[in-house]
Amino acid sequence: MNILFWNASIGKKCKHTEQHKARIEALLVELIIENKADIVVLAEYELNLLRVCDLLAIDGYSYKEGKSINSQCRVKLLLKEELSYEYYKDPKYYFIVKIKDVFGYEFLLGGVHFPSKLSSNASEGCKLNADDMVRELQNVEEKVIILGDFNSNPYEEIMLDFRYFHALPYSGIVKRRNSRVLYGIERRIFYNPMWNYMNDFSNPHGTYYLDSSASIYTGYNILDQVLLSANMIDDLENRSIKIITKVKERMLVNDLNKPDKNAYSDHLPIVFTIKGE
Repeated sequence: MNILFWNASIGKKCKHTEQHKARIEALLVELIIENKADIVVLAEYELNLLRVCDLLAIDGYSYKEGKSINSQCRVKLLLKEELSYEYYKDPKYYFIVKIKDVFGYEFLLGGVHFPSKLSSNASEGCKLNADDMVRELQNVEEKVIILGDFNSNPYEEIMLDFRYFHALPYSGIVKRRNSRVLYGIERRIFYNPMWNYMNDFSNPHGTYYLDSSASIYTGYNILDQVLLSANMIDDLENRSIKIITKVKERMLVNDLNKPDKNAYSDHLPIVFTIKGE
């Protein structure tokens, strides 16, 4: 089962031309087909998902929109017709939905699009939503995948801190321990494989690029990430997580190897494979 995430940068306040929007729509269709995506999670995609389903149907692919209960939810879901889904929770900045295939394999999927780093109160907003989401998932027995635009790097507070996602870069440690207790409080540990892209030898170096005058500056950022619960780690196809820079002949990065935000989006898509049972 292939799962795709993309922040397409077509938000409600989008001022892009109709030509640009059509280009994003066409790219999304190509992304889904080329990567054989069974599940698609989208941020900042305010175009008509039913039209995407119709375009996919022309090529012989049957998809449906996973309609959320809360129309204000910033994260969208598209999935193959044969998959069933049930929303557990969908406030503004994230959703939690149960996915089940025709063979009975099931898991909880969390999709996130947290407040932007460019907002003055983004840090507080991210913490509040991360805390709320983690509390919902703390005691569930199901396998869990959380993916999306966290607007934080793997090493930042909401990703690493015990109080929030508590997501480590070491699958072995997460599988052995599953949780930690601190001051009498137990918290689940998640595995974050996106740490593997944080080095000079990876290509690309991140999913988002920001020129900044702040005292701490990295250029490349990995804001778009995948987290796995301990009981989901063995279901991840080894080394399958990929940051996508090219779809057919479309290059999603410019000559400087940065996301081409003028032609497409300022975020690169990510895709990975779950083996199932």
